[in-house]
Amino acid sequence: AIDAQDNMVESAVLNVDAIYNFMIADILGPTSAQKGETYQFSANLYGGQPPYTYFWHYAFNFGQKEGLETSEDGQFEINMGDYSNLTINLTIADGAQNWVKMEKVVEIEDIEMNGEDLPIKLASEDDVILVYPNPSSTELFVQHNNEIKSQVELYTQYGEKITVTPSILDLDQSTRYQFNTTTLSRGIYYLKVWVLQDDQWREIRKKVLIR
Repeated sequence: AIDAQDNMVESAVLNVDAIYNFMIADILGPTSAQKGETYQFSANLYGGQPPYTYFWHYAFNFGQKEGLETSEDGQFEINMGDYSNLTINLTIADGAQNWVKMEKVVEIEDIEMNGEDLPIKLASEDDVILVYPNPSSTELFVQHNNEIKSQVELYTQYGEKITVTPSILDLDQSTRYQFNTTTLSRGIYYLKVWVLQDDQWREIRKKVLIR
């Protein structure tokens, strides 16, 4: 009976240690921001044993990482500048040499991405290509008048062509391409519109955000 009681006490101690050694953390902050604005972020931590050390690293456009170390959670600010995305990495170590890692990717939007029609003006004032809505979550439309000959393609921010084929609808006075974006991952994409002008194909690019 004594052995059984000792085993129960030892098991309880092991369970308590497991609780203290288990850490859950999250990076707090919006998942999107606008170019030029100041982005604020911090961390939330549960479990582990103090003292804690926070190792922060961040990089724009998946480039070279910048870092800072602090013994406290704190609140940090970064100016988004003219970049496309921000990646934040955080490693937290506790006093018992346990650690946890996490990552957060923040998409940086153009200020003009407000959901309204975004006209692309060509040589003639009457020749306008509309791209809407931007940002998009389910559908993306490209529309222009019937006198314009065009081809439309969608690419990732890394230059990979998306295999989504748009449906084409011929209206009374315009042509409209419709992309189904429900299967696409959230992030920034580039829309390439090829327009035939003076017997030459001209490439026009437009940045779009998929949410």
